[in-house]
Amino acid sequence: MKPKNNEINNERNKIRKLKNFTRDSILKYANKKILKTFNYDIGNGINKKELLKIDPKYFNNNKADFNKQLLEKTLGEIFSQNISTKITNYPKDFNKELINKLLNEEDLKKRKIFENLFSKTFLDCIDHIIGKKKFNELTGLEKCFENKINLKENREEFKDLLNNFEDTISSKKPRKSRN
Repeated sequence: MKPKNNEINNERNKIRKLKNFTRDSILKYANKKILKTFNYDIGNGINKKELLKIDPKYFNNNKADFNKQLLEKTLGEIFSQNISTKITNYPKDFNKELINKLLNEEDLKKRKIFENLFSKTFLDCIDHIIGKKKFNELTGLEKCFENKINLKENREEFKDLLNNFEDTISSKKPRKSRN
């Protein structure tokens, strides 16, 4: 028996929301890491060392191929996307430039922290949050995620979906193009 369109759309919406919760948690975690690394002196305005929200169009893509590729993308690749169009007082490539500065930091100790952080994949982050694998660079990320989904009424459902996220995404078959 084939699932109904409503069921399919409902699952797509849950996957999209879960990706967004995870992305927002990682963004918050990365900014906390930057803040601590620079002793809470991250500058102001255009020189501020703080990642901004990326354009939601990028993350809301729910195609099977995109989601499979997303799992393997590094945090550096993900957050180097153009920032949200709602943020107009920064250049579109603000995050990309900031990540490059952090990865080329003169202080070798700080540079190593950011190399380790931005080389982690989206899947590494999910594995860390659910406890499947632990990464020292991501210690505390699970708390950011918990705080994000604690505000939601169906948080247990989201936790279950996150636990099975890799399998759910891997089992999806891409649609054949009509060309």
